[in-house]
Amino acid sequence: SNGDNGGFVYWLGTSGRRERFQNPQDRGRVRVTSSGLARGRESLLVARKREACWTTDAPDSWICLDLGRNRRLAPTHYTLCSGSPDPGFDVAK
Repeated sequence: SNGDNGGFVYWLGTSGRRERFQNPQDRGRVRVTSSGLARGRESLLVARKREACWTTDAPDSWICLDLGRNRRLAPTHYTLCSGSPDPGFDVAK
């Protein structure tokens, strides 16, 4: 399945599990920025669907999820979905 339903990004996208998921960046609940993407757009990084998206191949590349002034998060665990819907892009084990 696409994504999980137990994380903070999911919680933001569902208004605390009260609504069907909508991309939290599109809803204005999180702001995703980067040093530059070679493929895709920032909003894909908080989407439920697995789509190709990665930074440019440059030193010190970064991605930032800004939760806004009134939110704080102290994660104890996190999960990153890595890869692409296309074959050959998954992280090697």
